[in-house]
Formats: sequence, structure tokens, C-alpha cells
Amino acid sequence: MISHVKQTVPFWKTRTSYINQRIKESFSNIQSNSHFGSNNYPCNGKKTMFMNEKDSDFFINQKLKEKTDIRVLDIGTGNGLFIKNLNEAYGISWKNLCGISAKDYRLQLPETTTVPDVSYRIQNIETIEVNNFNKFDLIFSSHCFNYLYDPIGTLSLVFELLNENGSLFIDSLGVSIYFLEKLVKILKRHDYRVDFQKSNSLIPRHCLMITRTQKGFLKIPLAYVETKLENKTKYEFLC
Repeated sequence: MISHVKQTVPFWKTRTSYINQRIKESFSNIQSNSHFGSNNYPCNGKKTMFMNEKDSDFFINQKLKEKTDIRVLDIGTGNGLFIKNLNEAYGISWKNLCGISAKDYRLQLPETTTVPDVSYRIQNIETIEVNNFNKFDLIFSSHCFNYLYDPIGTLSLVFELLNENGSLFIDSLGVSIYFLEKLVKILKRHDYRVDFQKSNSLIPRHCLMITRTQKGFLKIPLAYVETKLENKTKYEFLC
């Protein structure tokens, strides 16, 4: 039986000054590499999630059956094609759409130059100020977390942007399958609604879905392990 670990603050708030500094450096590296943020989704702007063989359209339609005025966040939006598609195909207003990117890639495609500033933010997702955002019903991220220095801390941070019963979808979290399987198992035993699926393709991928069914922050039984030899944060389980 896995014991509950008393956690009084969100996991990301336990970052050390060293980890915060490495996050800054990592973001600078991302901004200096032009290939980061380039949109690799299908030309129709959909995100192909392999969670139970369903793509982003399925989950958007499902949420629209619950409420008509949904809010959607795209982390690592690249040129913004995904949120533009949501505006045109579903009529979701720009004020309810937000894409976050390390750099402005809207000029990559003629059709994305019209994505408005109000829906496009250039900032580091690892250090966003939660209070500067309205909450979202659906949050998508495809491959962005692979490039983060602290993907699990950022997971706990982004979770705070979800409305009640809102869902977060991450395609490739940037940690090992073994680590993620253990984390999912623990979260489920702590009564979080979590789904996890590995792809059977030649390229290792996985998709994680977490739905906010509890009030408060995401309780993750982990501790940071500082090391100067890694390009990513290391963690250790506390239970």
C-alpha cells in the first residue's frame, strides 16, 4: 500500500534557486534555436492524440456537449495553427483561446499571421504566473514538455490552470516510460482521474491525460534531486 505524503505547497514551489537558474538557461537555449516551436501537426491544425485512438477533436466535441463557452490552452503552440483551427472550425472566440510559445512563429504560415496578440503569448511555460490567466477547460501540449528542464514541476504548475472537471493532455512528457507509469499508478491511488497510453510506433511516445476532479493543487510525491550533470531535472519518489 502506498502511503500519502503530506504536501503543503505545489511541487513546483519546492524548486531550489539552482533549478530556477537552470530553467532560465534552458529557456534561453530554446529561444536561440529556430527549430523549437515549429508546428509539426497535420495541415488541418488538429493535434493527433493517441489516447484511446482519439484526436483533439474528439475531446473538444465532448467538452462542447457539457458547456458551449469553453476555454482552450495550447502549450508550445508554435505558429498558432491549432488555435486558429479552433476559432474557425468551432467558433470558439479568440478571448477563450490561448497559445503559448517560446518565440513568435506566426509568420511561418500565411494563414497564421492573423492569430491575434490577445491569444498568443510569448513566455516560458515553466515560470508562468497562474494568476495572470483565466482557467481553462482543455489544455493541450504536444512534444513541448520534451524540451523543458523541469517537466514534472511544470505539470504541477499547469494543472493549476484547469477549471473543475477540466482536462490536461500531454503528448510526450519528457520522462521515461518507467517513471511515468509509476507516477500514474500513485496518482490513481490518490484518487486522481488519470489515463496513460503508450504508442506502438517505432518512435517512443506516450500520452498523459489528467482531469481536475479535486480542489487544490496536484499532489505529487516527489523530491527534486540537484545534479550538474544533467540537461533535465532529476526526481526521486517519496513513497
